Amino acid sequence: MYRFIAAENAKPLPEFHPHLQITADYWKTVRSWYAPQGAPVDDFSGYPLLEKYLEKIWIHPRLNNNPSLLDVEWIEFELPGGAYTAQWMMQAVVDRVYQKINKYQNADIRSQHALNEFDLLCFYCDEAMLHNTPIHSVGYGFPQLAEQVKQKLRTAPKVFDRIFLFHPYEVPKAIQVY
Repeated sequence: MYRFIAAENAKPLPEFHPHLQITADYWKTVRSWYAPQGAPVDDFSGYPLLEKYLEKIWIHPRLNNNPSLLDVEWIEFELPGGAYTAQWMMQAVVDRVYQKINKYQNADIRSQHALNEFDLLCFYCDEAMLHNTPIHSVGYGFPQLAEQVKQKLRTAPKVFDRIFLFHPYEVPKAIQVY
């Protein structure tokens, strides 16, 4: 942790020039957290233990001339997880899929619309992230969730040709579960 913080602190301050091309990698090379409100840092490349146990840390600049920051911790840890179980998220996904299966099971959508294929895309949108159980905990994330959902859907009625889970902030973004 000390080496990681020292490396973050050794990065130069961001410099803005009118002709500067800012790429996605630019923020990895400067102190992106060096603003009055601080910022999260989540790139733990080269620090496997931090990568395993931390989702991100929030770093605040140590500005001696700002009395409002005297009470603020310099580094705050954001651990994945919370007062929930991964089972809850998995069951919520399975419940939504079965709702769609029940809705379309007798609707004969294929012949009504002359479809060769009828797929279901379960989209984990921003609203879902605000109102549902998080999918991350230590050693558990989107791929593990998809695998558990896949196991639960093995015996589901064949209403859809394929079912995908889609999460816009994950890599990969979509995983086929049926």
